[in-house]
Amino acid sequence: PINNRQWTQILQYLHSLKPLPIIYRDMKPANIIIDQEGSVKLIDFGIAREYKAGHDSDTVYIGTRGYAAPEQYGSNQTDERTDIYALGVTLYHVLTGRNPSDPPYEILPIRRINPGFSEGMEQIIARCTRYDPAQRYQSAAELLQDLDNIHTLNRHYRLGQMRKKVIAGLVACLVIGGALAFYSHLQSQEMAREAQYDKYIQAGMEAFDNHDFTHAEENFTQALKLYPRDEAYLNLARTYLWENKNDKAINYMQDLLNQGKIRSGAETDYILGSAYFNREDYQKALMHFDKVVTSESNDSGEDRDNAYRDLAVSYAR
Repeated sequence: PINNRQWTQILQYLHSLKPLPIIYRDMKPANIIIDQEGSVKLIDFGIAREYKAGHDSDTVYIGTRGYAAPEQYGSNQTDERTDIYALGVTLYHVLTGRNPSDPPYEILPIRRINPGFSEGMEQIIARCTRYDPAQRYQSAAELLQDLDNIHTLNRHYRLGQMRKKVIAGLVACLVIGGALAFYSHLQSQEMAREAQYDKYIQAGMEAFDNHDFTHAEENFTQALKLYPRDEAYLNLARTYLWENKNDKAINYMQDLLNQGKIRSGAETDYILGSAYFNREDYQKALMHFDKVVTSESNDSGEDRDNAYRDLAVSYAR
């Protein structure tokens, strides 16, 4: 059984110890025992450490590959957000069956692997495993809050809340007249448009994951007709890239950047770098991969990790 609440409570207890909190640093399935009564026990505190306020970094960098947070191998001191990262990876492993210690060492949105998973759980795991600690849950208590109210993270709940507001608006229309009734009608249309956009994006991602790139293109293009958003632009560019339409991907991205439809960043540079790499134009590939590696953007973590690999290959070529 996956009692993620008990797992989180164990971390909350360790992090609240006085005078010095304990940072476990090795959360993974192999270190979790569930007895016959369903109680959860954490074992192997070999690399746990006391958190020392004011220290810039750990004395020793250590952890299990795939589960260890990036800061366990960097210049920052590990803290409770480090354990939250490993807990997120552990949840990912036990839910999907995919070991993050095995190639290609990536953590995908869990609903791409199994659409039956909760949207709320997908958001929780994604936030736990952010590259930047500042983007993760800042405490086990904060994570528990979302676990206890996971239904509020689902799209259906949010739409339900929106529908309640629409109904309240309709009631108000009876009092203040036809102006609000017209507004409510426009709001309903916008909700339907938003829902249709989400449907196109979801269908495009499913087609992409199944390597049905023709239908992926069609769905992302339809989504852009509703809303010209970065999400759809970048997904369409990635589709061109996977179809080996490298020139088309390059021209498309450059046109978007020149017209100011998207902003330059780690994601755009990684797509351009990959397209040039596929064309064997390694000099331009190096230029874009280097931008990804040096990017300070909060959302550049996954692309930065991939760019380090491709940058090394480009130098070798």
